[in-house]
Amino acid sequence: MHVVLVHGMGTTRPYGWWIPWLRHITLAIGHRATVTPYTWDCSAKPRRLWQRVTTWLEDLGHIVASVDAQRLANLCDEKAPSLIISHSLGTVIAYKACKYFARRTHRMVTLGSPLVYAERGLVPLSLPPIARPSTVARWANVWGVLDLISHPPVKSGRLKAAHRNWHVWTCHDAVGYLKRQQTQEAIRWAAA
Repeated sequence: MHVVLVHGMGTTRPYGWWIPWLRHITLAIGHRATVTPYTWDCSAKPRRLWQRVTTWLEDLGHIVASVDAQRLANLCDEKAPSLIISHSLGTVIAYKACKYFARRTHRMVTLGSPLVYAERGLVPLSLPPIARPSTVARWANVWGVLDLISHPPVKSGRLKAAHRNWHVWTCHDAVGYLKRQQTQEAIRWAAA
């Protein structure tokens, strides 16, 4: 299986950010995978959150819009079927890439996804309404009970568009998600 990793916004290193992910992904699906990291330019930062929340969210929408989702889709189609494992804002980019897939056999695991806010109409992320992509055979969403990015206050982090949802006790950290047994189950399920 070809695994494509997509990082979130907090990644400061242009190279090597995926290395801590590898051990946990290997535990989940074994050594039968070839792994390709997809790095996008996360150097543009939204204005300070306390200046104005709506301005900050608009900035995030512009950042997501500027990422070349077609390039991610081409990377996945080269060695289809692919399993895309994405975290945080990277899940929005992976979701955007779904419409460009040439093949309909891809699988997706989203970790700590803010798509739950867009699905419920709470936050505009410059996306059409969130729906299950026809180009994705299996979509596992993993949300953290302690993660406000994937778990809105007083609401569940469950994405209705995903095929299956898992919740874990973790904060908004990719490796924190990957260390959890439920996340490894979600990856195994999506890769099957």
